[in-house]
Amino acid sequence: MILYFIRHGKTKLNFEKRISGARVDAPLSSSGILELRDYVKEKLYPADPGNCYASNMKRTQQTLHVIYPDRDCKYTALLQERDFGAIETEKDREKIIRWRKSIFDEQGKEREEAFGSGECTRIFAERVNRDFQKFLDARFENEEKKITVCGHGAYLRQLGFNYGIMQLDDYRNLVCNGKGVVFDIKQMHPGKYSMKIIDFIGGGYMREVMEIRKFLE
Repeated sequence: MILYFIRHGKTKLNFEKRISGARVDAPLSSSGILELRDYVKEKLYPADPGNCYASNMKRTQQTLHVIYPDRDCKYTALLQERDFGAIETEKDREKIIRWRKSIFDEQGKEREEAFGSGECTRIFAERVNRDFQKFLDARFENEEKKITVCGHGAYLRQLGFNYGIMQLDDYRNLVCNGKGVVFDIKQMHPGKYSMKIIDFIGGGYMREVMEIRKFLE
């Protein structure tokens, strides 16, 4: 199955460089919508997206409607973004920077308590693994050969880690808003999948980094 994974367009929070997770259902900004329309004019996205899916958040749903206004899109909580905790409502830039620095201890181990009632990386990784398998199970059961997903940056990054294909930290620069990745997914049996990157939507910096890593390996 071919899966086009598009990261949602920009919201006001993205422009303000705030933590944008599952607790704040921010809509696309006007400039974010205009940027997506420019990408559509540039024919950045596949002409035949197959069935379209988005998370249950406004920014992903709006992104798909801008890109594919004539398509029916289905929404699912199985693609939900990470819950970063109370820091998502913080507007003070300096406090956000201090929080980012406080996540890891002197040995580089994540302080799970830093996320409070949100999701630490361990919990988020387990949830993405479980939910994405359920999502794929349904797609393969329906014999879907090609689909488009509009999702979130942290979710995409975690997929890369879970499937061992994207060991990259700076995913915000690698997969900019409105751009994405093309995956080739194969089912070994229900609940067990292999996944590899075969192309990029928007290319750019991510393509360069992945090609360098492939060369080094």
